[in-house]
Amino acid sequence: MSACCFYCRILDLACSPLDNYFVSTAVSPEKTSLIALRSKCTVWSMRTFKQLHTLPLGNDPGVVRSLCFNHNGKIVAAAEDGWVRLFDVNTRASILNWQASEDALVTAVRFSADQNSVYTLSDDGMFCEWSLHDSARCLTYHNLSQFCASPQNLMTRHEFALHSPPSAVSRKEQLLCTSNTCDAPLLAAGEDTQGDTTQEIEVLSGESSYGSITSVDWHPSNPI
Repeated sequence: MSACCFYCRILDLACSPLDNYFVSTAVSPEKTSLIALRSKCTVWSMRTFKQLHTLPLGNDPGVVRSLCFNHNGKIVAAAEDGWVRLFDVNTRASILNWQASEDALVTAVRFSADQNSVYTLSDDGMFCEWSLHDSARCLTYHNLSQFCASPQNLMTRHEFALHSPPSAVSRKEQLLCTSNTCDAPLLAAGEDTQGDTTQEIEVLSGESSYGSITSVDWHPSNPI
């Protein structure tokens, strides 16, 4: 399979956790800055590897840098410039839109384990949790700019991975972020049973001859 000849630079892919399809976001490589580009979000069949449909980004779309499915694969979140957009994958309907940043670009978006909120990370290092039941109100935020270096090229982005607690004792989730440097911040995000939302930072050093950390992920069942 191949992307459209115009939208040929793929920025992100997200697979449905239950169904046989995935979503891609792609842009044209003709410009020298992603700011001036437009994205196309395409839903693909894993059985035929054919395009099923595209998600409606409007008449003047920005650049979608990150995609994420919810737990049942029915809703996909897209980070478009400074906005977060939620879509019903099957009906293509827009469910919820909100501006996560006025000046920065949202480069990563993830659903929380309980599906009640969405986490975002912007290229200025601002990490936020947004309620899905209260008009996308910002619940918590943390400034990670001290760990962030300026992007070196068009493909560099800040991203993060969530590791959810195995029990109901705490709803705090471990958040591991890339930073475009040789160190990666590890945070405890969310609340415990006492309602404490304090986020403690541990810095993991990955310094080596290979350069900066560019991507992170968690093992699906183990804390590694």
